[in-house]
Amino acid sequence: MDSLTRLLNSASGVRRGAAVALAVAVVGGAVAVGLAAVASVASHAESVHDKRQQLGRLQAVLSLKPALAAAHSSDGAEAERSEFLRGSNPALVQAELQAWLGLMAETHEVKLQSVGNAPPLEQEGMRYAGLRANVSGTNEAIQGLIYEIETTRPYLIIRQAQLHSTLTSQQGPRRGPEELVLQVQFYGALPPDTASADGGTGAVR
Repeated sequence: MDSLTRLLNSASGVRRGAAVALAVAVVGGAVAVGLAAVASVASHAESVHDKRQQLGRLQAVLSLKPALAAAHSSDGAEAERSEFLRGSNPALVQAELQAWLGLMAETHEVKLQSVGNAPPLEQEGMRYAGLRANVSGTNEAIQGLIYEIETTRPYLIIRQAQLHSTLTSQQGPRRGPEELVLQVQFYGALPPDTASADGGTGAVR
């Protein structure tokens, strides 16, 4: 109180200086509070961004869970299967391969649009039979099918693959996940004693 009384009784220049100092202090405090608030908002936004990125990574891992579970459940059966395609001749081998692909398409909920025999292949004394196929489905379903092809026994090799989006061909608002189209060509090794349907000619190197 004595300090306030002395200030009020002081010269006008002193009172103006004190008023300016008080105003500067108030403004400075407001600026400090504002900067603290901005820093807090920025920190929160960065935290949200990091959490969204982590969620995206977790969703990508979870999308492969069905394929991983299917592969794990079939480990015992796969261990007993040969490394070569089954069948007494190339025609039966490719029929067996087509049946397997149809089963995998149904398992992973992709649509098998077309399937046909790939040209015969021979490399380093080994002969291979394969398929060309067009399938469509969601990104997760396509990933599951590709994983199945690359990890199955008999061993299969994807020689060509192209992935396209059907978004541009869809009319009107899109409902549900975007559909993708996979054009794939893959091969498996024939048993050494499998008879050649073409007499040993026509192999692609």
